[in-house]
Amino acid sequence: MESLQENQYNSEQVIQEDIQHVLTDQINQQNIKNNLETQPENKNRRNTNYPLPKTKVIGARQQIQARSGSIKQNPAAKQTDNKSKINSQQSGMHEIKQTLPMKRTLTTKPGTSKNYSNHLKKLEEKKYQDNSLKELERRRFQEAKTRLRNYVIYHSLAENSGQDEVLEEERRLERVRLLSYFKHRYFTFVNIMKDSVRARRVSKGVQEGRPLGFGQDQEEEKGHMKVFSLKPQNQQVKGSQNLSPEEALEAVDQAIQKYNREHHLPVDSKLFVIIGHYDDVRQELLRKGWVEHERPGEGEKFNSIAFNFLYATKSKDCFRINNLALNQHINHFEGTKALTTKVGLTHNMKNLIWKHTIDIDASFPQSYDLSDLKGDEVKDWKEDFKYCQVISFLKQAINFNAQMISKNLDKIIVALSICDKRLQVNDEEIFKVKDWNPEFEPISDDIHLAMSDLKSQANFRTSPWFRKLQKMYKHLTEENAKQQIKLTLDKLEILHGRQYHLIGNKNAWIVKPGGKSQTSNESIWVVMKYIENPLIILNKKFDIRQWVVVTSWEPLRIWYFDECYLRFTSDNYDPNKLHDKFMHLTNNCVASQSANFNNSAIEGNMWDSTQFRQYLNEEYKHIDEDVYYNKLQPQIRQGVIASILAARDMVIHRENTHEMFGYDFMVDTSFNVWLIEVNSSPSMEHSTQVTERLVTSILTQVPHLVVDCQNGQILDDEANQKCGKFELIYAE
Repeated sequence: MESLQENQYNSEQVIQEDIQHVLTDQINQQNIKNNLETQPENKNRRNTNYPLPKTKVIGARQQIQARSGSIKQNPAAKQTDNKSKINSQQSGMHEIKQTLPMKRTLTTKPGTSKNYSNHLKKLEEKKYQDNSLKELERRRFQEAKTRLRNYVIYHSLAENSGQDEVLEEERRLERVRLLSYFKHRYFTFVNIMKDSVRARRVSKGVQEGRPLGFGQDQEEEKGHMKVFSLKPQNQQVKGSQNLSPEEALEAVDQAIQKYNREHHLPVDSKLFVIIGHYDDVRQELLRKGWVEHERPGEGEKFNSIAFNFLYATKSKDCFRINNLALNQHINHFEGTKALTTKVGLTHNMKNLIWKHTIDIDASFPQSYDLSDLKGDEVKDWKEDFKYCQVISFLKQAINFNAQMISKNLDKIIVALSICDKRLQVNDEEIFKVKDWNPEFEPISDDIHLAMSDLKSQANFRTSPWFRKLQKMYKHLTEENAKQQIKLTLDKLEILHGRQYHLIGNKNAWIVKPGGKSQTSNESIWVVMKYIENPLIILNKKFDIRQWVVVTSWEPLRIWYFDECYLRFTSDNYDPNKLHDKFMHLTNNCVASQSANFNNSAIEGNMWDSTQFRQYLNEEYKHIDEDVYYNKLQPQIRQGVIASILAARDMVIHRENTHEMFGYDFMVDTSFNVWLIEVNSSPSMEHSTQVTERLVTSILTQVPHLVVDCQNGQILDDEANQKCGKFELIYAE
């Protein structure tokens, strides 16, 4: 039992250390900017290209050991400590030592002042985007809280008596939306409910005609929904001209004609531009008779408007070009960060319930934004972490023997009381309570410590709150404890659905950068429930990369590529080693660093969907004759559609545009499919035999979809809604 308790406590400690590292990164990023802005101008300075300082984070445990002398510090590190800046957070964070680089280059590089200016500009743009996103989510969260208050005060006790069935159905749907949205926001929910019930009691009853929901004007809603995807209002490109659509068409036509004349090309030549490693697209367009525009020199950026088709890795290479004509085709929409960043996906999936009756708990693990450390989002996550730990304990307690039940009966009482409270609050009847029960308050620190730390067991039994629980659960004995645990767990499984099965013995969560997946300087972070019951193949964990193309956002048209591939970890999976990235991360750039990468039984650590399907049919034919097509693929499609619907209000539609997304999914032992993240400009490298074949296939099919099929307006196979290897899975 001691090892069991240790596992729970260590899981929490791992999460706390990861969160501390996140906080450190946020503090260091601000310090970096301050250091850059305060550097004095000195012509005699040998290096003016200020590099980003490397930071060394020392965890709480390592600091204590270092002070006690159990860790030998490097003498060079001791010297730099005197010149390091010590940062501390008001919330009581341990001191973080930041070591500034002591060496500088001996020669002054040309253009360093420009690099310095560009770096400040990027920091300013990043700050603008982060602040805009925080402001957007603050508004949307406030709207959700306003909806809850309005319903509790003005509609929860309304008596319809069957006179207005439409209004009663709207109220029922609103209750479902509210409970779904706040299911994992317990801290926020109980505080609003407490105040709203009190306000309802003070008010003079139900106000007739009070609208359901937030009641915001639709135009105003559209205006602020897209705020974070736009650039700062005062950011203008020097020398840019704002042309009308007709003038832009004429300017582009003249530029193309001029280019054709200068390069002795036929008048009707179609020009294309490739920015990035997309040689397969290049070869397919050349095969179709198109002409590639002259490539810019090394270090130069493409700014010409003389093209018909532009395919770029980064969206900024498309939006940098001013006055794009409507007939010019590009491969990026503006505003897709709402889908392709983890923080954007986190918020938009939660807000999906307001417009669509889609349960994201069936396809998206619980996820929280940690950017606002004092906001309700972080408090809601802390509460959910404590609650999941309680469920984890009960799942283990159901297998205890009689001796262990007797030893842990008091903790079982505490765990059952917490779960019973959650079950009551997540029932529709909660809206009709006339007096708020103070027992519905969030899990206190005392109770959390009682469930986490073995040393506190002797203390909590004498606490007043526990004596009260003993009276409430006096019927619970060693003989009927398991029966009561099973009844409670069955109810929790119904309440939480598939999310219930993600909670394992570790109660593990994973902290990720909220923006780009490979960015080191992040100011936004998210924490997501770790899938503790992944499907394992040949002792390895894996994820699924599925390609999707959107050719229009209004009306919405989603195309699904008919093949995908699996990425495996380089090392065998061991759930007890949470810090070994080679056992848990499937990214090829990470897995290839492992010493076991070339020793895997799986060639290249990748499978295509055909190999995956064959394996499932051999190993799990007793479950379904075709597990992949009948069980997994429908869930993958539903996850794609749900995520794009969630983000569509944030994206700015443009004609003659398409964008490819790389979806990452995981599968658990019950064959439930979970959306992990969405990637913009997914990797198209020929890193293995699998990706060489599939990348060539899809990049050859993209020109067919957007050129031959006129951006998906024409179908090759109308019966199956297909254009080449792309299938239209959603169309308005």
